[in-house]
Amino acid sequence: MSSEQNLAAYDDDDAIAFILKNISSDYQPVFENDDIQYFLDLMYEMDEKFIVDEDELISKIIKESKKDGMDKFTPENVAALLNAENEYSKSIGLF
Repeated sequence: MSSEQNLAAYDDDDAIAFILKNISSDYQPVFENDDIQYFLDLMYEMDEKFIVDEDELISKIIKESKKDGMDKFTPENVAALLNAENEYSKSIGLF
């Protein structure tokens, strides 16, 4: 499967379900589908700005979420969300 085919296989609904299932049980009650979709949207926005440093990415996601009145995001749970999203991407062959 080519990279383009793998990227086409990325489905937000599947990613959301995967992330919610695979984050720590401590964080599962904190987030709903809309929260994860918001996180994915922010992550994509940061990716388009070529932010690849994980600490910078976490910081910017938290900063942007606070601007939008979303107070659920902390460095710890954003790191967990990033890890779960990374695992989803691996599971569909993006990495």
